[in-house]
Formats: sequence, C-alpha cells, structure tokens
Amino acid sequence: MLDLGGVTPPAGATIGVWRDVTNRTGTSTTYLPEVRPAGDGSFSFVDAPPTGGQCTYPVYWYTPVFRAAYASHAVSVRGAGA
Repeated sequence: MLDLGGVTPPAGATIGVWRDVTNRTGTSTTYLPEVRPAGDGSFSFVDAPPTGGQCTYPVYWYTPVFRAAYASHAVSVRGAGA
C-alpha cells in the first residue's frame, strides 16, 4: 500500500511503477504499466524480470495537493546475469 501521511491514493488514481535490476552487468531500468489502486490504497502488479539480480520496484503517486509520494521494495531474483 502506498500512502502519504495517512492519505492513500483514491480509487482510479494512477500509480507509476518501474523496475531497477542490479547485477554483475550493471543496472537496468524498465518502466512497467501504470496501476490503479483499490479504495484503501492497496494495489498489485505482476512482473517477471528477464535477468536475475537485486530488483527494486519504486512506485510513485502524484497528487495536486501534496508532493509526490514515493516508496520502493527490493527483492532478489535468481537467474541469468545474477
């Protein structure tokens, strides 16, 4: 869930998501399709990185009232290039 001081994105808002993969060959960034949150601010997406490594998924939500909310989550993926 993405929130900004207890304020969650409203249903129908747009949340941007991208993937940063860091491994022995460097870091690559891929922008994923935007997602729409549920009424409680929760959201989900599915991704299958083409290479292994440390994957970070930054997400952001722009609002006309507050500055952009930003968060990220890191996972390790085993596979080629890790």
